[in-house]
Amino acid sequence: DIYATEKTPTLTKEQKKALQELIQSLALSQKEMQKIAEWNRTTDKKMIFYALREASAYQKLSFSYIDKILQDWKNKGLTLKQIDEGTY
Repeated sequence: DIYATEKTPTLTKEQKKALQELIQSLALSQKEMQKIAEWNRTTDKKMIFYALREASAYQKLSFSYIDKILQDWKNKGLTLKQIDEGTY
């Protein structure tokens, strides 16, 4: 299950930097911090990165939008490989 896995693929340096910059640029509420912690526990980190990237592409960087992306992928049973290759 790519949404809760022990073997999490490593993010590239570029991906880590982009994710860190995004998080640091946001003034996060306690609720938003809890949502990030929940995603971290239940979702592959690369999936989170891809959801952030997709939300950014549509200029919709809200937690509810990112959460909907992740839920949609999970409901569709998409694999990390499909998302990585853009074949969904």
